[in-house]
Amino acid sequence: MTLEEEIAEAQSYFDDPPSNESNTCERVILPLLWTGYPRRDIESRKADSAGQYPDYTLLPNTSSTWFIEAKAWRVTLEDTHSQQALNYANQNGKRFVVLTNGQEWRLYDNTVQGVAQDKLVAKVYLRDTDRFTVLMNALSKTEVLSNGIERYLQQEREREERERRQARQAELLGLLEGILPTQLCDGKSEPIKALTLCLKRRDALHDLDAETVASWFREGRHAPSQVEAEPVSPSPTTAITCSLEELKNNSKLATGRKPSILRFPNGEEVSLRTWRDFAEQMVRYLFRQGLPVPVPFDGGYPVTRWFLNSEPKNKFEDSSDPFREINVGDRLLYLNTGHSASAFLTYICQLCIVVGVATEGFYITFQVSGE
Repeated sequence: MTLEEEIAEAQSYFDDPPSNESNTCERVILPLLWTGYPRRDIESRKADSAGQYPDYTLLPNTSSTWFIEAKAWRVTLEDTHSQQALNYANQNGKRFVVLTNGQEWRLYDNTVQGVAQDKLVAKVYLRDTDRFTVLMNALSKTEVLSNGIERYLQQEREREERERRQARQAELLGLLEGILPTQLCDGKSEPIKALTLCLKRRDALHDLDAETVASWFREGRHAPSQVEAEPVSPSPTTAITCSLEELKNNSKLATGRKPSILRFPNGEEVSLRTWRDFAEQMVRYLFRQGLPVPVPFDGGYPVTRWFLNSEPKNKFEDSSDPFREINVGDRLLYLNTGHSASAFLTYICQLCIVVGVATEGFYITFQVSGE
């Protein structure tokens, strides 16, 4: 079967999970690997130079050898498993290791300095068909032999950097929204004083004072509607509704728009004011359904940030973001709110994928001004 067919077959086990590690390997892991490797290039339980037995050695006796440590479908992957897998790479002078339970696939780069968590360079879930397909292609024999893993990791780093920049920009815009309206209307504020000094350099404004500049902002003269030659009637407002599936495939639909209503698959609706509200309500809904929401949750991205955590902290102390406290039943959770609209959509869609909820059943309404 093709990789796409094997992924679909593997995903069928969410409804009927393999009972143990052996079945997980035979029904899920090996069939996926065989789409990218001749069977002779995969050795099971082969003793390494230290007398240990990796579950799978791929491309044995080559400079491109890498290892897989497999766990049972229902086993939650932990740092201890990661270290066990990395031992194989350490003792054999190899670079890459994959740790998987069939559902979650973790790629480690042993050339990265630090502990196991530092070496985690990609984490992808079987439910996320698109990202999982990209990972499996990068791990195929042809790609591994042509530095495909390195190219894949570079693409992942670039994506993470874009996300980081978007999140920081959104955070800065939120902070400015809370600071600038007051500062720009105050003739004694530092921003107004600095702006006045800058403007006074123009000959026509040599006698400008800070209070006049602040008055210009207080009176709303900076608003575009105030400088039209003719009075302009307010634009009519219309409602546009998109499914979460549509937004997942085209996040630009959300750019510059604020959500006003979120409708759940059961028909229930909640009012929204911001994308932070959207993320919080989605998390609440998934918990109310009794779904296995992973906490902490990073969206499968090996970055420094948690999207959802049991404490208001990120993975590393030097990474600080604003968190929103959420009470869900008897649990206290913290939602990272330092994100743009597209980043919130990405994380929530990824969370839906992980817990097995279709994004087609959720709808978001925007209030949009007409032309």
